[in-house]
This record gives sequence, C-alpha cells and structure tokens, in this order.
Amino acid sequence: MRIFAYLRFSSVEQIGNTSLDTQREVIRAFVGRMPELRGHEIVERADEARTGTTFSGRHAFASIVKDARDGDAVVVFKYDRLGRSLLESLQQLDRLEHEKHVRVYSATEPNDEVARNLLLTMAQEYSRQLSTRVTLASQNIVRAGGVCNHWPYGYTAKRPDPRSRAKLVVVPEEAAIVQRIFKLRSDGTSFRQIARTLNREKVPASGGGLWSVAAIHNMLNNEIYLGRMITGQRRFKKGKGFLGFRPRSEWTVCDNAHEAIIPSELWAAVRTHDSKTRHSHRVTHTRRHPHLWTGFLHCAHCGSPLMRQVSKKTFAYYGCDGERRHGIKECPSSRCLVRTDEVDSAVWPLIMQQLSVELQDWAKKLVTAARCHVEKALSQAGDAIAPLKSSVQKLDKEIEAAEKRLLFIPEDSLQTCLKELAKKKADRDFIKAKIAAAESSTGKVNPAELEAQLQGEVKKLFVAFNKAEASVLRERLAQHIERIDIASDRSAVLYPKPDGLLAGLSEANPVWGAFIAGMGVEPTLKGF
Repeated sequence: MRIFAYLRFSSVEQIGNTSLDTQREVIRAFVGRMPELRGHEIVERADEARTGTTFSGRHAFASIVKDARDGDAVVVFKYDRLGRSLLESLQQLDRLEHEKHVRVYSATEPNDEVARNLLLTMAQEYSRQLSTRVTLASQNIVRAGGVCNHWPYGYTAKRPDPRSRAKLVVVPEEAAIVQRIFKLRSDGTSFRQIARTLNREKVPASGGGLWSVAAIHNMLNNEIYLGRMITGQRRFKKGKGFLGFRPRSEWTVCDNAHEAIIPSELWAAVRTHDSKTRHSHRVTHTRRHPHLWTGFLHCAHCGSPLMRQVSKKTFAYYGCDGERRHGIKECPSSRCLVRTDEVDSAVWPLIMQQLSVELQDWAKKLVTAARCHVEKALSQAGDAIAPLKSSVQKLDKEIEAAEKRLLFIPEDSLQTCLKELAKKKADRDFIKAKIAAAESSTGKVNPAELEAQLQGEVKKLFVAFNKAEASVLRERLAQHIERIDIASDRSAVLYPKPDGLLAGLSEANPVWGAFIAGMGVEPTLKGF
C-alpha cells in the first residue's frame, strides 16, 4: 500500500512561499494519526502554479491517477487542493474510488461523502466569487486611471504618493521609438520592414529580445498610447485560456488616464493607412489542422518555431520562421532545415510504443471485465436451470406413480386419468425443451473465444492509431515532449515532459536505451 500526498498551489506569485511545506507537514501528521495509513510509504506529487478550476495541465495529479492501484490512498491538505470544479472533482473521485478502489482523504476536513461534496461545492463557489471580485476591482482601478495590468513598451508604473494607486509614466527613450514606429507606419512602411529596420539597428525590444511583426502590430493597435486605460477587452476561462474578444460596449475605459505618447492625429493617420491596405479575405468554415510537429520543433539559434514547408524538390521539411517573424536572418544558415520523414523516424517509435502499452493495458482490463460478465451470466443461467430440472424430476415421479395406478382405476374413470397423465407428460416435455434451449444458448458464451476476439479488436485499434490524424497524435506528443531544439547542422536536443515517457533520459533507462539502439545515434540525438 502507498500513500500519495498530493500538493498544489495556484499562481506563479506563490512560488517560493511556505504553502507546500505547510501542506506537506499537515499531511504527514494526519497519516501518522490514522491507524490504517500509519507506517506505509508516502509518495509525494505536487502541481506548482496550477489552477484548481480544471484538471487540464495538472501532470502530478494525472500521474497519481495513472499509478495508483487497488488499496492505495490519496491524501490532500484540503479538498480545494484537489479541485475547485465540483463536476470535475467528483468525476476524478469516482475514477479513483470506484474504478481503482483508492481511498481519498482530506487531512484537515471531515471525510464522509456528504461533507466532502459540500466542501467541494463551497470551493467552487469561492472561486466564482473571487473571480467576480477581481473583475470588479480591475474595473474600479481603471476608472480611477490606475494600472491593473502590465504596462506596454514606452511606459513604466510609479506611485504619485505611497497611499495612491500606481499610474503610467512615460519613459522618454522608449517613447521616441514608439513615435518612430507610428510615423513609419503612417508613411506606408510594412510591419516586417519596421521590425527589420529596428533589429538591424540593434534597437532593444521589450525584454531585450528582437522586434517581431506581431509586437509591431500589437503596438500600433494599443490605445494606451493615446492616454487611455482599458480593461475587459478579452474573455478568458481558467484552464481554457483566451476565448475571444468582448464587444466594445462591455469594456471599461478611462480617457486621459496618463500622459499620451501618440497624438490623436498620428493615430488617425495610422488607422487610415491600415484601412487602405487591409486585405479582404473570404470567410471559410473549414478548420485548419496543424501538422504533426508544429509547435514542438524550435530553432536552436534564435528560438523561433520551425514551420512546415514544401521544397521545389517536392519533399516536406520544417524550416526556421525567424526571418518572417523578425525581418532578419538571425540563423547562421538560410534555414534550419530538417525533413519531416527524418523527424518521424526518430521520435515516432516512442509514441507507438506508448500507444501499444496503453492499448494492452486497456485490453487486459476489458477482458477481465468481460470474464466477470460471462461468469455472472453462466451463474445466472445455472440458477435458472436448477429449478426447471427439479420440476422435471418431480413430474417424472408423478407420471411413474400415475402409470402404476392405471391398473387399479375403474373403467369409467380411466379416460379422465389418461388425460391428466398426457398433460403431465406434455408439461415435462415442454420444461425439458426449455432446459435444452437454455443449455444450448449458454454454451455459446465462451470466455476464451471472447478474449481472442477482443485481442483482435486491439490489433485493429493499433493499426488505426498508426493511421490517425495529426490532431490525435499531437495530443499524445504533448503528453511526453516539451520541445525539440534543432540546429542548422541538424543536431537536436529533446526536452521531455517531467512525467512523460521520456523523463529521466539516460542510457540506463531501458526505454531510452532501446530508443538509442533502434536509432543508432548518440543520446544528444545527433543524426537527424
């Protein structure tokens, strides 16, 4: 038996505090007080800076659900550490307690089912109220001209006095660059040309990196540079991220909140130019599916993602997207290129191996469940047949006795007795036919044949996964791979997920060793 101690805190700002230490100490003290838990191994799993409103992205908890076995236990500091979504929390509890027979405890709260459901409901309501309070506070701060979000390039935040809210203050050196960007755009310069000019002149962008087309576009559409503070433009949901923009009527806007960097005339000139150069695109309802490795491969030199392209020689490859994003060739070669078939041959065997393991586990569980159902059906059939056989035996005795009495029955009563005897024989033959039919039907249910049939279905599923769409396979990749950095000489470094199949890469790891042997390459993945 193992005790899984699950720890969690919500935001990045809490990193380094004593939250995990407190949870850890309370859980260990609780285990020491419980006779059924005391003395067993404690396995700690922690999700740091992960929201409780969804279970998506909580790899530590997912590993507990995967590794826990019958008889194990999970202990949390409070039920709100488990989750702040009532529906999802109950689904996970059902999966642990009823499917895997793993008991879940709270170290500081009652552990009966009614109290637990009430506490989970309260945790969800607290999260909802907190979100509402944060939204209202942000709106009030903006109405007063204060700063409630990160400030853009060209500004910094300062407090006029210690008791007042911080307000935006112009940074003269950065403000001059902002004005130059707006002037270039109003004169007809494209986003890429502006980024190229600034990067060639080595003008530092926000954070000290390179200027990108996206950064230039966002700056030219940011109304903060007009002296206007806005909040409530975007709609988010925890665990799902950005959901879209709200209509402008729902925004909270404060004009003249701080000193403007861009005059209204220059802003209008940029808007006029954008309206003339804006392309009209036909709306299509066809959803684009990303290619298999899009988002995983990055350039080792500039950090830009590698985008799939097709060569004139008709083979597909992933090339560095840095020039399109930043306007300059930052990489030593014109493109960091790796062919798609080379990437597939290197990493695909790992993914298929993981699928094979999961499918085999699924098959074993399904076969076990099927065997239980078949044995139950056979048992029920036997229970139903037993009374029928007893009835046949009883009728046989009655028929035998009736036939003996025929010799002594008066002639005037003989016909009546013969009719009764014929009826008993008919009833006996009918029951025998029912028994034969029942035995024949139950005989067709064979657990061994059913297991072979299920194994055949698993093989079909394995082939189907091999031909699956990129979107399905990308979900599998995301469980195991963080990113792969590829250099211009086609050498690559793979960064695995902490709890994925590739975690702890070393030659001693049997999975990694098999991977190396199969590829004939060094552990740094030289040879792409």
